[in-house]
Amino acid sequence: MPALRAALAVLVATGLSAGWLRPCASQDDPPARAGLSVHLETRHFRLHADLPGPSVACAGELEKFFLKAAASLSLPATVTLRPIHVHLFGSRSAFDAVVEASYPEYRGRPAFMVFRHEPAAAADASRWEWSIATWCRDNPAETRRELYHEVTHILLRARAPRPPPWLDEGVAECFETACVSAAGEVLCDEANELDLAAVQDAIQAGRMVPLRALVTATPAEAARWTDLHYAAAWSFVHFLRHGRGGGLRHLFDLFVEAVSTDPAAADGGAAAFAKHLLPLGGAGGATALQGEWLEYLKGLGRR
Repeated sequence: MPALRAALAVLVATGLSAGWLRPCASQDDPPARAGLSVHLETRHFRLHADLPGPSVACAGELEKFFLKAAASLSLPATVTLRPIHVHLFGSRSAFDAVVEASYPEYRGRPAFMVFRHEPAAAADASRWEWSIATWCRDNPAETRRELYHEVTHILLRARAPRPPPWLDEGVAECFETACVSAAGEVLCDEANELDLAAVQDAIQAGRMVPLRALVTATPAEAARWTDLHYAAAWSFVHFLRHGRGGGLRHLFDLFVEAVSTDPAAADGGAAAFAKHLLPLGGAGGATALQGEWLEYLKGLGRR
């Protein structure tokens, strides 16, 4: 125990001296957070947790991830003007108890994200207050995966509050597998091995999600998605960001920008898709685009 306390002291001192970590006044937080004893603040996050050691490490990693993911998505660090609240419970049972009492619609989820805003800020998602909740797994990589997934949702929605489901989930699946290198660098947008295996197996078995069904899915339809749909969304976003040697990424960025400003985005961004992405299929349209996407996936190697 003394060794643990010493290690925690070093972590806290490092964060304080580096400037990315500072104490957060817990009395400023809503009563719902009173059951979490650790309160830390970084530039973009307020972390409320049960466990001090994992919390300090998590705070620094989240801050690094936020900056790297925002840059990779061509977003400014000011994409969110209010800190993101992260509730990290010490056990699955503690998390489930909160879900059951206050958020029954998220029952069975490994994590969830909510937001609130003042009426005057309804049209400016950068001013919304976002909150994430999950629990601390035995394997820290699994905890990071859930947090990175939800933070990516926030990054995207702060720019495009009503993204089509395939974009919303596909981008989150792309960035959830980010990892911290031995040198402390956050590596984003790596291949999602679980999703890659799922889509390659589906292609081989002839049961891959058709592109048209994927990109036209409404939020109500996406609520019934299977794991394969999530994997398909990841794979199409990965194709747009890395296909043709990275030559498609500027079109992906244009599409995201269009979705963030186009009033028709509430209908799934169909107009933006037709303008920026469908022409990739040439005269063959969606059929040719689907063929190129699937061939790209077949050529990706699994580790």
